[in-house]
Amino acid sequence: MDGEHDFSKGEKGKFYSPDAEFVIPIHDEDERPMEPYGNQSGDSGVQAFELGDDFIEIQFQGQSRRYRYTSLEIGAEDLERMKKLAIAGKGLATFINQNPHISGGFVR
Repeated sequence: MDGEHDFSKGEKGKFYSPDAEFVIPIHDEDERPMEPYGNQSGDSGVQAFELGDDFIEIQFQGQSRRYRYTSLEIGAEDLERMKKLAIAGKGLATFINQNPHISGGFVR
């Protein structure tokens, strides 16, 4: 049969299992694992981070909340700078604190 499948010899219920259990993973956004911040200076306010194509998400020391910064809110250049600082593990909290448009520019 060209472009078609022949099911005439199929066996009904062959792969059916009444005892099968399906586990559908459901993850809250705040449950995604984050990368621990390197904290090269030893006194950073940053605990962990997550990088995406157009965002960085940061969790600060002693907080469970995550702060998301995107290129729309803070600009592509500053976003890339924050990503580099996060990977290096040094200077990220200082950079955020010294730039008011960043410290107040998180999405959530």
